[in-house]
Amino acid sequence: MSLRDVFDVAIVGAGPAGASTAIALARAGARTLLLGGGSRTAPFGEMLPPAAAGRLDCLGVLPEFLAAGHQPTPGIVREWEDGPEQVSDFLTSPFGNGWHIDRPAFERMLRRQARTCGAVVRAARLDSFERGRGAWELMLDNSGKRHVCRSGYLLDATGRACFVARRAGARCTALDRLVGLGGIWRGDCPGRDSWGCIRAVETGWWYTAALPHSRRAAVLMTDADLIQRCGHGWRDHWKTRARSTSIGAPPASRIGFRSSCARTQWLDPPAGPGWLALGDAALARDPLSATGIVWAMDSGIRAAQAIAVGESLGYVGWVSAEREEYLVRRQYYYSVVRRWPRSDFWSRRRHPDQEVL
Repeated sequence: MSLRDVFDVAIVGAGPAGASTAIALARAGARTLLLGGGSRTAPFGEMLPPAAAGRLDCLGVLPEFLAAGHQPTPGIVREWEDGPEQVSDFLTSPFGNGWHIDRPAFERMLRRQARTCGAVVRAARLDSFERGRGAWELMLDNSGKRHVCRSGYLLDATGRACFVARRAGARCTALDRLVGLGGIWRGDCPGRDSWGCIRAVETGWWYTAALPHSRRAAVLMTDADLIQRCGHGWRDHWKTRARSTSIGAPPASRIGFRSSCARTQWLDPPAGPGWLALGDAALARDPLSATGIVWAMDSGIRAAQAIAVGESLGYVGWVSAEREEYLVRRQYYYSVVRRWPRSDFWSRRRHPDQEVL
């Protein structure tokens, strides 16, 4: 990449949202720059629902995805409401099974496809940007080497950080303080190995899943301040809660740990003069929805269509409608859990408050 390169579109963030947009734009003939090395704090144990196959086919990567060895899953078992467990069987859907994915491998596949379609993919970091006469001037840092380039559009695919959009004047609103505390280990786990399992507990909920390469993951979703209230670190919190919930994890010395922000948040507006936000940057969904990656791919494809016709208002309206539909579903699923009337975690979700960040 040489000094003063000029692009039609520059995308900051090379996760599923950014890479999907780059694929769609490059196919349409736009000179596209995709910046970043993918998600740094991607959670493990992520599931793709069966309907994701249609998006992968649209992006031209379905055969490669199916050959990559992602762990098939027939569905999700939920211990959520009072009464017996609930089973969502994917095999009754017209799309077949879902998948527990290897997230880094999944993202590398999308970036390879973006390159194949003609996008310029670089692991450079965006240091600063400024809007000039009809274009953005970008200052990039690639391992200490600085470059300047120009782009007509600047797209924010930086996830909940919203690096571009917030500096462009957009306001971010958060609905909760949800975090995911995850443990991963090699070996089997009691129960349905190939199923995803969701279990409500007093302080939040657990998600357990099989992963590719004979690994298991267990993620505790809870609020950040509830961990702080206990007076110990999040790893000790995970281990204590895992023992009380019979997760079936091995000794802590064999477990790899990771934490990630998982709050519901959105931008207002999700687009402005010369810029758009994609995926989690536009609307970050609760992992309970199990639609985060599908949403990322959908928003990328929609953003590419909006740029192709030079009209962002339709994209803004679509994101707003998706947000309202998602919030209604989120409120319903959390409201049905009433086993712990004194739990701060559950009472907050029955009566949510918004916080401007």
